[in-house]
Amino acid sequence: VTAGGVSSLLISVTDITERKRFIKELIQSREEYEKLYNNAPCGFHSLDADGRIIGANQTEADWLGYTQDELMGRKITDFQAPGSAAAFAQDFSRFKRDGNAENIEVDLLRKNGTPLTVLLSSKAEYDGRGNYVKNQTSLINITARKKVENELRNSEERFRQLFEKAPIGIAIAKQDQLLFTANAAFCKMFGYTAEELTHLTISDLTHPDSLDKTRQLSQDLLAGQIPLYTFEKKYLRKDGSSFWGKVIATEVPEQTPPSRLIMGMVEDITERVEKEELRLHEVRVQRDVLVREVHHRIKNNLQGVVGLLRQNASDHPELAGVIATTLGRIYSIALIHGLQAASVSEAVDIDRLLLSIVDASEQCIDYHNNLTCSVLLNQEEAVPIALALNELLTNACKHRTTNSRVKLLIGNNSGHTQIEISNQTDEDLHPPENKGQGLNLVKSLLPRRNADLLLVRAGNIYSAELKLSPPVTIGIPDDVL
Repeated sequence: VTAGGVSSLLISVTDITERKRFIKELIQSREEYEKLYNNAPCGFHSLDADGRIIGANQTEADWLGYTQDELMGRKITDFQAPGSAAAFAQDFSRFKRDGNAENIEVDLLRKNGTPLTVLLSSKAEYDGRGNYVKNQTSLINITARKKVENELRNSEERFRQLFEKAPIGIAIAKQDQLLFTANAAFCKMFGYTAEELTHLTISDLTHPDSLDKTRQLSQDLLAGQIPLYTFEKKYLRKDGSSFWGKVIATEVPEQTPPSRLIMGMVEDITERVEKEELRLHEVRVQRDVLVREVHHRIKNNLQGVVGLLRQNASDHPELAGVIATTLGRIYSIALIHGLQAASVSEAVDIDRLLLSIVDASEQCIDYHNNLTCSVLLNQEEAVPIALALNELLTNACKHRTTNSRVKLLIGNNSGHTQIEISNQTDEDLHPPENKGQGLNLVKSLLPRRNADLLLVRAGNIYSAELKLSPPVTIGIPDDVL
C-alpha cells in the first residue's frame, strides 16, 4: 500500500485452530469407525447392482479365509455352493426391488472349501431416481450352532429309527399314565393301533394281578425314590388274552413337572415263563411220586410196629399207658410223613390233615367240616400245627369216657379258620390250661402270631378252640381248585 510516497504491507490473519481440531476429530472418528467396522464380531459387506463385493470388513474376510483386497470386485456367488447362481440371481433381483431382507440363512464356502453358515440381514440404498446403488449387509456366523442343530437332528432321527424299528415294545406315557406314543412292536404286542393306544392308560393294559405293584412303582419313580424299575408282570391284549412281559421303565429326562413322561420297554417273556412253569410242574410231579412212594413204605413199616405194640398192650395190660403214648408218637411220625403225600402243593390242605388224624384214631372221633372254602396251611407252619392238632386230638381221645366220642369241628368265621375239639371225661381234672405237659407242648408248637388257643370247661366237657388267621392259613375258593 503506497501513501504519500511511503509503502506499507497489510497482512490478514485467520484463526483455523477450530477447523484443524475439527479435522483431527473427524479423522479420529473415521479411524474409530473403520476400526469398529473391521473388527466387529459380525461380518459386513456391500454389493453393487451386479452382486459384486464393493466393501467387506476384516471379520468377514477372516471367516472366508481371504484378504479384504481379494474379496473386492468378486461376485458373492463365487463364495456360494456350485449351482446356486440362478437362485441367487432371482433372490437378489427381488431384494433390489423390495430393499429389505432379514435373518436369511445362507451357506458360503471358505477358501479351504469348508462350509460357513451365516444368518444374513440387508438393507438397500437407492439414488434420487430410485435406482439401486448398493446394500449394507450384516452377517452372523452360525456355523457352530448349525453343526449342533444338525447333530441334534441326526441324533433325534437315529432315536426315532431305533424307537420305530426296535424289536421290543417301547411306549411313552404321561404322568397320569395315559399313553403318549408307542412303537410298532408295542402295537403288535398288544393288538392295538397307535391311535387306539393314545386313549388308554398303563393300567388298562395291565392284568389285575399286577396292578397294585405297577401303580406303586410308578409313584416311587415320579417321587424320585428310584431311578427306574424293572419287574415281570402280566399284561392284557386287546382281545382280552393275557401274556407275561418284562418291563423296564424310567422317567424321560429334562422334563418340567406339567409334562413329565415315563418311557417303558416291554419284552414278551410268555414262552420263557410257560417253560419255567412246566419245568416246575414236572419237578413237583416227580417229587410227589417220590414222596408217595416213601410215605407208602414208611406207613407199611409203621403199621407193622403199631400191630406189635397193640399185641404187647393186650398181653401186658400194665404197659398199656406207655404203649398208648408210644402209639401217639408213631401216629405223629406217620402224620408228618404224609402231610404232602396227597398233593403236589407246597402248602397243606387242613381238611386232609384232619382226616388223616381221624383215620388213625380207631374211629373215636366225629369230624364235621363246615368250611365254606378250602383252607391251606402255610408251608412254614404246617408241620408244627399238624403236631399240635395231633397232640390235642390224642389227649382228647385218651381222656374221653369209655362210651363217648371226641367231637372235631372246623369252620370259617370273619376271615379266620376255627377248629374246636371237645370230649367228655369222668376225671376230676384241674382247669385244662394248667394241666400236663401235653398242653405246654401244644402251646410251644403253635405260632406266636395268628394262632390263638382257648381251653374251656363246662361241667365234664372239655374243649380246645384253635383260631388260625392269615398268613398261617390261605383261603382258596372252591371254584378255582
